[in-house]
Amino acid sequence: MIKLEKIHKDDRGEIYILLGDLKEHKEITLFSTNKDFARGGCIHKLNDEFNTVLEGKIHYFIGDNKFILSKGESIKIPRNTPHYFISLTDSLVVEWGCTPEEKVEKHKPFRDIVDDINKKVKR
Repeated sequence: MIKLEKIHKDDRGEIYILLGDLKEHKEITLFSTNKDFARGGCIHKLNDEFNTVLEGKIHYFIGDNKFILSKGESIKIPRNTPHYFISLTDSLVVEWGCTPEEKVEKHKPFRDIVDDINKKVKR
């Protein structure tokens, strides 16, 4: 059995985690992110991360590359690559691939960008 549990809520939106028998995946996370807010600013040293946009439109910044993804599109974030995203519309994203322990490490330059963006968003 797999269960969806809310683990965080703030002005940006909500974060949920899937719990249960996920086979080889240590963690599968769903993010709802409100328009104009940013998430991420992290780097995962051991595993690639995969994201699929379930709803909305997202501007991804992955290393020196930029991508805009819409509903139904996916992207691979290679390990050791700093990344963050800005939600261009209210959105829902699922991510998997890296371990919960890897999500702790932040990439300061990108994390500072994320924090600055979020401070400027008016709600």
